[in-house]
Amino acid sequence: MNRKSDLPASEENSHSDEESESIASVEVRAHLEDVASDHRSFGDALTARGFLDEAEESFRAALTIDEEHGFEEGAAGDYANLGDVHQSREQVDEADEFYRKALSIFEKLGHKEGVASQYGNLGTICSMRGDQEEAEKMYRAALTMNEELGRKEGIASQYGNLGIVYRIRGDLNQAEAMQLKSLAILKELGDDFGVAAISLNIARVQLEKGDKIAGCATLMKAKQLSQEIGAQECLDVVSQLIEAYGCDDC
Repeated sequence: MNRKSDLPASEENSHSDEESESIASVEVRAHLEDVASDHRSFGDALTARGFLDEAEESFRAALTIDEEHGFEEGAAGDYANLGDVHQSREQVDEADEFYRKALSIFEKLGHKEGVASQYGNLGTICSMRGDQEEAEKMYRAALTMNEELGRKEGIASQYGNLGIVYRIRGDLNQAEAMQLKSLAILKELGDDFGVAAISLNIARVQLEKGDKIAGCATLMKAKQLSQEIGAQECLDVVSQLIEAYGCDDC
């Protein structure tokens, strides 16, 4: 005898309905996660173009979805993005709050890459507040975690951050050493935007050390690369420094 099931028809239909509802629920959640991800992508694009108010709206729209539906990793990313927006506005207290919320969730999830990134972000907030000692602690914690994870991009970023801390302190030799470590990794990764930015930082240190020839040469390389890749913000700063230090006359 050919039978679909030994269950009575009514019970079989009940199980089928429950299964359909479960599948539908999964599909709805997946769709909502996609919508939140789209809001984050829009926010990233808007941030890159400098439209911070619009970017904040997109990140908050993503956060609303992620919090309402328990998408914790997404929510952590949203908080971090909102921290970036407020950091760009130099609203350090607000940025600090968002970064710490992101850190708490990433720690809860055991998401080491997220934790490392928030240590780096919090280091920048400490530096903006003038607490270079605490900034160094945060950056070194981030560096250690990135080294353990083998994240070369993260390692390069933290060497660059440490270079800025040493430059602010006036330890220019150590600052240059850190920036050069970052540069080597960024070149290995083929990150031209990163290379342009870190070259600008290296040039600042060289010029502050009184080595005009090396500093101007580094600036000229940064200018050429910035022009080639369309890094307008970096190009603007480089051009200002070239004029300020009279590098065209070298």
